[in-house]
Amino acid sequence: MNNPLKNKTYLQSDRNPAEYAVLGALTIGPAHGYDLYQYLLENLGSIWTLGLSQIYALLSRLDEEGLISQERQEQDKRPDRKIFTLNPHGLEIFKDWVRQPVAHVRDLRLEFLSKLHFARVRGRGAVSRLIQAQIAVLTETSRGLQAKIKSTQTFIEQQTLEFRRIQTQAAIAWLQKL
Repeated sequence: MNNPLKNKTYLQSDRNPAEYAVLGALTIGPAHGYDLYQYLLENLGSIWTLGLSQIYALLSRLDEEGLISQERQEQDKRPDRKIFTLNPHGLEIFKDWVRQPVAHVRDLRLEFLSKLHFARVRGRGAVSRLIQAQIAVLTETSRGLQAKIKSTQTFIEQQTLEFRRIQTQAAIAWLQKL
């Protein structure tokens, strides 16, 4: 089976995974920092624990990288606030990210579940494609672990690999139920 992680577009960059959650929230429309904080808390609060100051730091970095833009909005009797908008380049980076399966079982809890949320926003087809791609990656991982188990020399190495293989199989079973 073709492993999508071997394609360069599927490799993870040095980007903080929480940046993708912020980009994803901006796909809904322009927003100021507190609106983004509320959206992420309500929709991804069980996945991410992002404070308001962290969100502003992520917005600053995304703005510096040209993935989002900001506009000042005047307020009566209050300081101006910044409204953030996703740029076309930021949208493409986000779309590429949300379509990609994660490389490791350990990435399912944060990244995959975030991708699953945003794929649901895009529709059933996006969800199905993401799940199938993730199953393919984990199936290949499980096969690789099985091959390594056969060639191990020590008991503890064998048990470590078997533990990882069983975790991978459990993740595949969970994905199939989705």
